[in-house]
Amino acid sequence: MSNNPRIGLYREAMALEDQRARLQAELERVTSRLNAVQSQLFDVESSAASAPTASAAPAVSTSGRRSRGRSRRGELKARVLKELVAAGSKGLRVKDLAATLGTKPANIYAWFQTAPKRIPQIKKIGEAHYRLEGSLAAKHLAGPAKQAPAAKAAPAKRGRKRSTRPLSKRGELASRILSTLKSAGKEGLKVRELADKLGVKYKNLFIWFATTGKKNKSIKKVGEAHYRLDA
Repeated sequence: MSNNPRIGLYREAMALEDQRARLQAELERVTSRLNAVQSQLFDVESSAASAPTASAAPAVSTSGRRSRGRSRRGELKARVLKELVAAGSKGLRVKDLAATLGTKPANIYAWFQTAPKRIPQIKKIGEAHYRLEGSLAAKHLAGPAKQAPAAKAAPAKRGRKRSTRPLSKRGELASRILSTLKSAGKEGLKVRELADKLGVKYKNLFIWFATTGKKNKSIKKVGEAHYRLDA
């Protein structure tokens, strides 16, 4: 038997790492189940609260405000994917993503339990650490459709000036991007530099390059978030 203490420490470290991996997997399963149970409880409580009774009239809010419900279906998915697109190859950890979106880490953990099966571009690169590999269809980045208002807005009061600022024409952003990339020449531009030149949010450009820009064969990726236009 070897008297080298390093060998014993190596063995202990390997055993502890195996134990940590098992505990983490168990934690993720428990978190996913807890989130599902909480969701079911919320649905049951909402149904019970909204069911009318014969002895009591429906309660009327004295504040005039509607209570805030849960996020619309598909909203969390769109927000998570947009953040992952913006993060690039570095990806994001669950805790950082939850802090950015202003939601509970348990909700993000539960979402990642099933999302990779539906969106294979999502890859786990570390402990609670994910990134996107490959381009996404535009439907994945689109949020839930907005519902039409129940009533028309009140007419504007007389004397109030209407905005004369024209709306952006369709395709205007693409035209400005291509023109700026062409001016940059073979060196191209990084997405952040391009966003500064165009005066737009860099996250919008990340999404544009991952969807619409992906279809343009003259746009070449020359580095991490770095593109140029080949004539």
